[in-house]
Amino acid sequence: MTLSKLRRGESAVITKLDNSHQVSANLAARGIVPGINLELVTAGDPCVIGVDNDKWALSQVEASLIHVSPAKSMQRSFFSKLLHWG
Repeated sequence: MTLSKLRRGESAVITKLDNSHQVSANLAARGIVPGINLELVTAGDPCVIGVDNDKWALSQVEASLIHVSPAKSMQRSFFSKLLHWG
């Protein structure tokens, strides 16, 4: 399922980004990459997601490129993992 299908307040883990669109590079630059946990703060266009202590507004196009599965446990973002590595 894609992020655009989540409901407000739901958490999910990013499973993949649709790489057929240049937007995926912009998402990755913000740390929105496979393996991180996010929460849908606000649904709609734009939607707002929470990743760790950050919030990002995403267009409907961006949200439709992010594939997710329901979250089983909280996972730190890629950048958070780097900061706490070692």
